[in-house]
Amino acid sequence: MIKELFVYIAPVLITALCLDLAISRTSIREHGRYIRCAAMLIASMVISLVPVGGLSLSQLILSFNPVFSIGSISLLMAILAGRVTGRRLLEDKDLLLLSTWNICLALFLYLSYLNFIDIDLYYMGYGSAIPVTLTSLFTVVLIIFRSPVSWIFISCIAAYDLRLLPSGNFFDYIVDVPLFAASLVIVSVYIVKSLNPKQAIPQ
Repeated sequence: MIKELFVYIAPVLITALCLDLAISRTSIREHGRYIRCAAMLIASMVISLVPVGGLSLSQLILSFNPVFSIGSISLLMAILAGRVTGRRLLEDKDLLLLSTWNICLALFLYLSYLNFIDIDLYYMGYGSAIPVTLTSLFTVVLIIFRSPVSWIFISCIAAYDLRLLPSGNFFDYIVDVPLFAASLVIVSVYIVKSLNPKQAIPQ
């Protein structure tokens, strides 16, 4: 039951983020933080889960990307929580680190899939201890340096251990196409920001 419902978390978060962006310049933004957050969450669930004409918004989103990685879900939660609370959970350097990791990992996976690399990296995600071990070691390093990004990797490893996604591949828990695209945007914005130090990566 939990696994069936888990896949709808990302569509609900995407809807909530879109709603927050839509009301960010309206008078609704001035109401109590917790009341606004609860109302937005309820509205997001209704809009995304209630079918209209036999198809819900969540089903439509999942038709484009059937499985959202834990990395995508964690990034959505961090950005949305930062916008709602007014306190950024991931600073620019954290977003850059996470995005760089996502881009490098995705590129290696895609190059392997296209046979530009002799090793089938994606296949290693099925039951091999190597990807999990390397990710765990990287997570330990992040914990030592007290990086909040470590929580995202801990979530990925824990979710994989619990098999919360309908995929048995470890890499599907870390990165996906939407996260790869979002990471490219974040890195591009960071490059623009480096040319203009007064700008910050928007959340």
